[in-house]
Amino acid sequence: MRKLVALLLVLIILNLVVPVKSQFDDIPKIIHQTAMADESKWNPVWKKCQQSWKDQFPDFEYRMWNDDDLENIIKTKYEWFYETYKAYDVNIKRIDVARYFILHEYGGIYADMDYECIDNFWDQIDKNKVSIASFENALMVSPRHDTIWLNVFAKLKSRMNKHTIDATGPVLIGEVKTEYPGSINELPDSDYKSQGGKYAIHHGTGSWITTNGPKATDANFGILR
Repeated sequence: MRKLVALLLVLIILNLVVPVKSQFDDIPKIIHQTAMADESKWNPVWKKCQQSWKDQFPDFEYRMWNDDDLENIIKTKYEWFYETYKAYDVNIKRIDVARYFILHEYGGIYADMDYECIDNFWDQIDKNKVSIASFENALMVSPRHDTIWLNVFAKLKSRMNKHTIDATGPVLIGEVKTEYPGSINELPDSDYKSQGGKYAIHHGTGSWITTNGPKATDANFGILR
């Protein structure tokens, strides 16, 4: 009897100290992309790239977000950030940050419109952490409510007037990756970015050099996705 009681106590203790897997740990099967609602303004390669995700992930939900949709998720789900969101000087900053909030709220895969999916890579992804191609923000995979996004959010307001790459783009992501080692999985360029990539190719239809200078306008930034 004593052995049975002792065994039960051990099992109870183990159950208390072994972490229970959160319902949000697994990555939802959703593809997110964002573009202007007027498809006549799309780069010609975007349609091909968009279709590639639908073809390679046929069992995934597909969600297209236009600029109104992006504003709406911030306004309704993250009201505390809405004032900062509206105050950005160029639209690409809003597009940048909205994708982080989308992945925090819904999880799934986010891909820029100029990212082409070559092959389904679902079995290659660590389902318990964020994965990002080259620590940029053009291709990202995330569990829902992953806490790394809270660390990203905490940095946004203090750097809102910096150059876009520093304020909301790759420099921001790189800093968070450095400060929280092991929290972000890198998707290697050779497989997920470069021409000839096994799983994805980034065609790079936006130009930071010509459109992200001090005189850049919202109209210029609207084409970067």
